[in-house]
Amino acid sequence: GVPGVVSQQPNMSGMNVGNVASAGQQQKHDIFVGNLAFSTTEEQLHQVFSEVGRLVKVRMVSDLDTGKPRGFAFVEFEDPTAALAAIKNLNDFELNGRRLRVNFSNSSHLETLANRLGMDMSQHTSQRSGRTTNDGNSGGAMSTDDGAGDGTQAVSSALRTLSKVEMYDVISQLKAVADRDPDEARRLLCGHPQLPEAVLHLMSKLEMIK
Repeated sequence: GVPGVVSQQPNMSGMNVGNVASAGQQQKHDIFVGNLAFSTTEEQLHQVFSEVGRLVKVRMVSDLDTGKPRGFAFVEFEDPTAALAAIKNLNDFELNGRRLRVNFSNSSHLETLANRLGMDMSQHTSQRSGRTTNDGNSGGAMSTDDGAGDGTQAVSSALRTLSKVEMYDVISQLKAVADRDPDEARRLLCGHPQLPEAVLHLMSKLEMIK
C-alpha cells in the first residue's frame, strides 16, 4: 500500500476542503477499522462493509517484521456518504467475537463532510482521545437524544457557512446516492433526522423550491 501514500495528500491550495464534489477525485474516502480478531480476513471485512456501499479496497495492516496482522485495517469506499454511514452504523459491530472499532482515518477529509451535513459524529471524534466520556455514567445511552436540539443548531450554523456552489455539491452528492441506491439514501435520512430539514433548507436557498 506504500505507493498510494502520496495521493492521500492532494494539493489543497486554492481549494475549499468542503467542496466535496470537485475534491472527490483526489481524496480517498477511507475509514479506520480496529479491534480486529487475528483470524479476521480481508474477505470478511469486504463482506461486512460492502453492505453499506461500494468499496474500492480493504487494506489490512501487518507487522513488517513478522508479517502477522496488527489487528486493524483501512476500508476505502467509492462514496463519502457510504463511508460516514459505515462509521455511524458499524462501530461496535461484532465480528469473530470482537466488537469492531470504526472511526475516521487520519488521512480522511470525511469529518469535514460530516460537519457540513450536520451529522452528529461527536462520539466518534471523542473516541480518538480515549473512550472516557461514558465511563461510569449510567445515563450514557441517553446522551444521544439530549443532543437533538444541538444537532439542529449545528446544522443551521454549518449551512450558513456554505457558498451556493457548495450547497449544489451537497445536494448533488445526496442525489447521486438516491439514484444509485434508494435504500441507502433512506437509511442515511432515517439515521440523521436533521438531514431532511437541511436538504429542504438548501433547496429553498437555491430556489429549487418556493
